Amino acid sequence: MNFLPEEDKIKIKKEYLRRLFVVLGTFSFFVISIGIILLLSYAIFLRDQKYNLERQLAISEERLSRGKIENTIFLAEEFNTKISLLDSGQKSIGEKSAFIKIILEEKTDKIKINDFFFDKGKVLIQGLSENRQNLLSFIDSLRKKKDFKKVESPVSNLIKERDIEFNLTIEL
Repeated sequence: MNFLPEEDKIKIKKEYLRRLFVVLGTFSFFVISIGIILLLSYAIFLRDQKYNLERQLAISEERLSRGKIENTIFLAEEFNTKISLLDSGQKSIGEKSAFIKIILEEKTDKIKINDFFFDKGKVLIQGLSENRQNLLSFIDSLRKKKDFKKVESPVSNLIKERDIEFNLTIEL
């Protein structure tokens, strides 16, 4: 039983509702504030992520264009080598270019040849292979050619699994 007069009961009920609204309002304010802080930090994170991805894309595009430049340089060096062979005035220029042609026909896209050197019936080749299996198949295809007496590959060519800088000696 409640012995309070009706006026006091109404005052207590109003005070209770007022306190309830203050607590709910304070709670709502903190929830909304925390939500805004979380959304802002996520927006900053996404902005930084976008910046990093754009920077990586720019770097990748630069590397791709650099790869095209390196390929062009390789073709120019190969062309210069052929021109120097023609300018050397040796009788065996036709023979040497034929051997170069045979070697280039056997090479795949995964093999890059940097230099040819001719020395007393031998051709020395320097190049780069993406992996060991491609290098081995290139060597085997050269060994199958009847134009070459012997194809020698040092063991050091087979040490690495990828990005192999190789040297080959071919006896003509």
